[in-house]
Amino acid sequence: MESRTGVTTLVTGASAGIGRELARLAAADSRVLVLTARRRGNLEDLAAEITGTHPDVEVLVHACDLSEREARDGLLADLARRGLVVDHLVNNAGFGDAGPLTCLLYTSPSPRDLVGNLVCRLLLEKQGGG
Repeated sequence: MESRTGVTTLVTGASAGIGRELARLAAADSRVLVLTARRRGNLEDLAAEITGTHPDVEVLVHACDLSEREARDGLLADLARRGLVVDHLVNNAGFGDAGPLTCLLYTSPSPRDLVGNLVCRLLLEKQGGG
């Protein structure tokens, strides 16, 4: 990773498990760390922990369910309102479909499409085309 000067990192699925650990690691290389997941309490606890260990990192919490279009739009609007452009994306948001594989392959829109939409929009914003 590059030096933390001006670096904004967005970690999805940061409330627990791998996402939580990746957020802790990303804090060392970020100036602004945006944490997102559905469980606000877990995110706020993590934000407090990171602020304690990395006081020079601005930690922002945005609780939302990225499988919902309005939530993705809200996250992007919040980033834009703050003048933030995501430099590093840790895309760890999970989706839990269950059932026979043949049934899961043909659902539309798929969770991959939904998260892919978020990633594409972040990339466009980074390139100045958003």
